[in-house]
Amino acid sequence: IGINTLFLERPETGSGQYTRHLLEALAKVDPTNEYLLFSPGPISNIQYPISNPAKLCFEQISFPVACRHLDLAHVPYFASPLFPTVPTVVTIHDLIPLILPVYRGSLLVRLYTRLVAAAARKAQAVITVSQASQRDIVHHLHIPPERIHVTCEAAGEAFRPVEDEAQLAA
Repeated sequence: IGINTLFLERPETGSGQYTRHLLEALAKVDPTNEYLLFSPGPISNIQYPISNPAKLCFEQISFPVACRHLDLAHVPYFASPLFPTVPTVVTIHDLIPLILPVYRGSLLVRLYTRLVAAAARKAQAVITVSQASQRDIVHHLHIPPERIHVTCEAAGEAFRPVEDEAQLAA
């Protein structure tokens, strides 16, 4: 299974956090499958790749080509390949750039959003984080609900209630 780890080195982003925790969890719960991590290396201006040709090239060319002999590819953020070479799963956290006008951005951002929306329709399956996002994906991307799997995200271990009396006193 090939995993796009573009955001792994960007822990300040939600996609970076999600990717890191996903990889940690997979290592614990799935010793059977082999996971191959693909990243183009550090890329600046990571958010909107139409203005960053290296990121766009990785997402749309290099990653699908690298996965062509694998069983499955996973993109843990809203940017799966428009022409996947293997069955692909994409995680779509939300559709904010499509739904909220203030986040639509420049023409380049809107073009990129259209590209990834079209690519998401070609994914074998979509993982999303809430039933509200699932409804948005069905409504805005016209992806059949049976291809969308809601997997609610959990808080990390650091966000558990403190029960240690010494820590609470401090």
